[in-house]
Amino acid sequence: MENNNELKRYKISTYILSVVCLILLGVVIFSSLKVKTIVVEKNKAEILSTELQSELDSLVINHERIKQEYGAVTSKLTERDSVIQANTEEIRKLIARQADYNKIKRKLELLRTISQDYVLRIDSISRVNQELVSENKKIKEDVTKYKQNATEFEQETVSLKEKINTAARLKAYGVSAKAFNLKSNGTKEEQTDRSRKTERIKVSFTLSENSVAESGNKNIYCRIARPDGKVLIIGDGDAYSFDTEGQKLQYSIKQQVSYDKKSMNISLIWNVIDSKNEMIPGKYFAMVYIDGYQIGEASFVLK
Repeated sequence: MENNNELKRYKISTYILSVVCLILLGVVIFSSLKVKTIVVEKNKAEILSTELQSELDSLVINHERIKQEYGAVTSKLTERDSVIQANTEEIRKLIARQADYNKIKRKLELLRTISQDYVLRIDSISRVNQELVSENKKIKEDVTKYKQNATEFEQETVSLKEKINTAARLKAYGVSAKAFNLKSNGTKEEQTDRSRKTERIKVSFTLSENSVAESGNKNIYCRIARPDGKVLIIGDGDAYSFDTEGQKLQYSIKQQVSYDKKSMNISLIWNVIDSKNEMIPGKYFAMVYIDGYQIGEASFVLK
């Protein structure tokens, strides 16, 4: 009877032990499968993280390349660049903590859209800048051309003005200078070549006809120089001087004529009236001026 009880207890124990073993085996198998699942999921997450990181790095590299390529143009889009930088940093943090894949994917797509818009804006600004540079270049070329044309026109104007001025210049023909002795109380002239007998010097010439010259009153000046270089003058100072080619000269004779563009005979007279203008032997020169330039010259000799 005891043997039967022991056998029965043995069988029960064996059964219980078998059940426990089976349970333990099941737990081991379940745990093993769970570990494998976790490992697979982890590997999958790492692969996805690597994929997402690679995609993000590609976008960042392309963005930096665009910035370097367009240089100074990108300075006009600093605000847009800041948005890209902020989104990039946010995605990095999401990848680091292995956040939801789909969420990161959506963020990457948004970043890609922002980057594409950034490129389009840069390209637009670049094209506008190129157009402005091209337009500025054309303006500079036009200005240069205008300046060249203006310079050429000015030169032509100056040249034409010089030609007109030259054409408008009056001339003196047949200039002669003679010394006279006065008789019959100064009413009669007698030509002389003696210095001590000279009481009058007469400079005669024909003022040319010129249709280009201005008509009206004109001052004619004559300078008579003695053999020693002294100019016969009425008085000192600006009242007895005139301007010619940038110089101020003293004159011997001044006479105003009314010029009507036709030729006219002119006689200029110098009367010897005081000792300071004493006539001395030698060669004298008489130089005639009008409108600020010399138009003729003559000489005579006194003994």
